[in-house]
Amino acid sequence: ARLNPDAQQYVVANGLNTRPGQEKFVAAGSVFKFPAPSVEIKADWIQLAGCSNPPQGVHVENVGGTCYALGGIHLISKLVDKWIWATFEPQNATTNPQRCKVLGCNDPWGSSPATSQGASTQLTAPLKALMTQAKLAPEWPCYHTELYRFTLAGTSIGIIGCAVGAPFAVLVAEELFACGCQLLISVTSAGQITPAGKPPYFVVIDRALRDEGTSYHYAAPSDYSEADPHLVARAAEALKPAGVTVLTGASWTTDAPFRETQAAIAAARTKGILAVEMEAAALYAFARAAGRKVLCLAHVTNTMAVAEQDFEKGEADGTIDALRVLELLVPLESGRAT
Repeated sequence: ARLNPDAQQYVVANGLNTRPGQEKFVAAGSVFKFPAPSVEIKADWIQLAGCSNPPQGVHVENVGGTCYALGGIHLISKLVDKWIWATFEPQNATTNPQRCKVLGCNDPWGSSPATSQGASTQLTAPLKALMTQAKLAPEWPCYHTELYRFTLAGTSIGIIGCAVGAPFAVLVAEELFACGCQLLISVTSAGQITPAGKPPYFVVIDRALRDEGTSYHYAAPSDYSEADPHLVARAAEALKPAGVTVLTGASWTTDAPFRETQAAIAAARTKGILAVEMEAAALYAFARAAGRKVLCLAHVTNTMAVAEQDFEKGEADGTIDALRVLELLVPLESGRAT
């Protein structure tokens, strides 16, 4: 079982990490009130005779010469004000023999019919309503991603998570503009190259060193992909009241995060580069070639593993600061921002 820092802090502060502490908590009549955003993940591993012939559809790991199969993952999350519970179990006779056939599977809230002996069921009306409430855009065609709609700064926007790496980021960008996108803002986690303060902070990227391959399919070879200077200037002005540190400068875009060597970092530092990320050079090359409005921000969250626990995104893993920044940038699309 693993807890995120918010849940762990609550457990330790209330003495719930020991049996006497738990007994004292219950005897006092205390009520469990985990804070948002608490998250807990539990994994069930089953020892196998070996990994040479793993069960079909089951993830296996060799740990110290012993093979283990992942029997299930249980996730509980309080990223919103109410708990969300989810359990994932591969349907395999080795790790989960006859799960529904023997014990029966019962979900009166989300499954119709509520009980199943292994056959597929349908979603209930309340579950369908919850999924509709998530505001997934049904017209979004890009595979492996989901587009969520909501209103920010009085404007209808969509957000897509985990578009990591230059090829995938540009693929998503191409699809977004084909669907009517007017302004694309990329916010990517980045490593610090030239020290400019204690992370986390943001960098409005005005140019990106082209150390990847995708940009060369959109522009002739050059050292940098350049952002629209007018858009960068307007963004920098709009972000002055953000309440978080925002800089403007260059980034280094790489396809190979595990080849960010000391020599490469030192070379980038001599160029005055502030951060390293994986998308901006390609997105800016695409923007110039296609005549689209794209703005890239680096969320500098680490100092390239020069210290332990070197990864700090901020409150709620940086979501609060990122939304604050985006709220000030959204008006750029309509020209409302100065």
